[in-house]
Amino acid sequence: MKEFTFCVHYHGKPIKHTHRVDFKVKEYAFLECKAVEKLGNEERQQLWSYMRLSKTRIGILYNFAPIKDQCEKYYLDIDSQRIIAF
Repeated sequence: MKEFTFCVHYHGKPIKHTHRVDFKVKEYAFLECKAVEKLGNEERQQLWSYMRLSKTRIGILYNFAPIKDQCEKYYLDIDSQRIIAF
């Protein structure tokens, strides 16, 4: 498998930057994998931005940490643009 790439449009025009996420499950979820000591705000903000830009409702952030794996799951409310942990 390879990473999923997507582009964003702003006012009908494409933004030249290409975004990359590790996996996309149909149209429903992103899975972003990391290998860091501990998940932090930078990793979360990256996933949340991808979710909002693509209107993907579910995001999973998985860390293959050296001591203990971490998994965080998030839901995007499209109407309010709020991210909720579950």
